[in-house]
Amino acid sequence: MNDVIDNPADCEVRSVIRFLNARHLKPAEIYRQLKDVYIDTVINERNVRKSCEMFKNGRTNVHDETRPGRPSLITEDLKTKVNDRILQDRRTSLDELHIAFPDISRSLLGEIVSQHLGYHKICARWVPRQLSDQHKTQRMASALTFLMRYHTDGDAFLDQIVTGDETWMSHNTPETKRQSRQWHHPSSPKKPRKFKQTLSTQKVMATVIWDRKGVLLLDFMPKGTTITANRYCETYENYELLDQIGWEIFDHPPYSPDFAPSDFHLFTKLKDFLGGTRFGSDEELKKTVNTWLNELAAEEYNTGILKLVNRYDKCLNGMLYDYDTKAKKKKKKKKKKKKPEMLSMDAIIHDRTISFWGLQVKAQIDSGNHLNFRASDLFARSSTLIKVDLKKRFTPGKPCVSKEGRRIMPQQDQRLLRHNPT
Repeated sequence: MNDVIDNPADCEVRSVIRFLNARHLKPAEIYRQLKDVYIDTVINERNVRKSCEMFKNGRTNVHDETRPGRPSLITEDLKTKVNDRILQDRRTSLDELHIAFPDISRSLLGEIVSQHLGYHKICARWVPRQLSDQHKTQRMASALTFLMRYHTDGDAFLDQIVTGDETWMSHNTPETKRQSRQWHHPSSPKKPRKFKQTLSTQKVMATVIWDRKGVLLLDFMPKGTTITANRYCETYENYELLDQIGWEIFDHPPYSPDFAPSDFHLFTKLKDFLGGTRFGSDEELKKTVNTWLNELAAEEYNTGILKLVNRYDKCLNGMLYDYDTKAKKKKKKKKKKKKPEMLSMDAIIHDRTISFWGLQVKAQIDSGNHLNFRASDLFARSSTLIKVDLKKRFTPGKPCVSKEGRRIMPQQDQRLLRHNPT
């Protein structure tokens, strides 16, 4: 008795039929031999005759022929309609798209949006305040003034910077979500949980004045008082700080905590240190904060002041890049054949007059194709002659302004104070 072969492939059975048909066996004999080796249900005699007929007619392929299959529902017209719908309302959801296109499944719409059109949803970035054109002008003025002083005085200018601010400190500061992170293994029983906590109503306000070497003044506001300009003056007079240091005020633009070293550096580290710690009294909290500030390495204070250079650089470069982008857009809209004299930072030159957010400034163009104007025309406290090369575009990270022929590499609510050495 012959061994039976289970589950043969269709191409295997067709190969046997082709072989036996080439030896001129009749379809009935071929079916009998197939049935002796394979199970009875692998093929019937009718299909054997049909296969023999195809091989006699010249077929040589023993594999299944490719079939067109179900036609795709994703067409160029459908993709265009979905894209137009998204452009009308970029917050539209897949459910709303499904309502607009009821004949298309939700999963297929998701495939069209993500894979074919290349869209993906992102959340809006939270910013503390929308800056007006006046605020942006003040930010640019502060950045330009700071970078010019830094270019002139170098690292010595940073040694003269004194900064200060005040902050609230609670008796119980909950640790942040980032502080509660821990290593978790797949075999670990449960994921860690963090319960919502509220800040303690008992708190103390501290005023910290510091430079790149350390803390110059630490003062805690008595309960029942409010921070005002008079309160600031009393604090400085009580500690005779004004007699020790003579200073000039460095303008700080409003709504710009990214230019305040206390906000973006020192107080952030202080709150991380206090996170998850409970204090029984105001005196215990004051003592802990005083000890931490005194024991903090001088390098940390130095790092906070050094970050100002990069932050002002980022601010100036970002604004110049915005100007350049706006100027290019205006150029495309006008579609003029003649190229007007144009400054890349959104300062379009007409009759040798440039505009910064509506401020008209008279300028001169020298033989070297440089635009010259006085900084005092833009910013009240500076009279520096600014020279801009009109041949070059302002791109982030590259020199953009030259002061008296020297290149400047731009670097990116409280006040910065500059110490005047006597």
